[in-house]
Amino acid sequence: MDRVLPQPGCCGLYPKGIRQESCRETVLGKRIRQYRQTYLLRLNGQGREATAKWLLEFQDWVDRQNTFPPIGEQTRVRAENGHLAALSSGGNATYETEIIVTYQVKEEA
Repeated sequence: MDRVLPQPGCCGLYPKGIRQESCRETVLGKRIRQYRQTYLLRLNGQGREATAKWLLEFQDWVDRQNTFPPIGEQTRVRAENGHLAALSSGGNATYETEIIVTYQVKEEA
């Protein structure tokens, strides 16, 4: 995985993967699969307090979004697990949070 440059204000979004969480079949033979895509947002900021506050506000903003373009049916986006990943002696802080997209895909039998 590429790293975010150490300068304050740098930000990067990295795909972590996609996995199928479930697969079920209806009585009519239709398959419904649920997937989960995960991304890592890495942010370098000057000052721990301001960067942590921005990250919490960003997570809240993501949770309020309901206009995310649908990938499949019942698309849901959330941000979680925000944490301090690294701290330099110069006061720069690197924070990370996961952005998780879940959706369903229906397939005809």
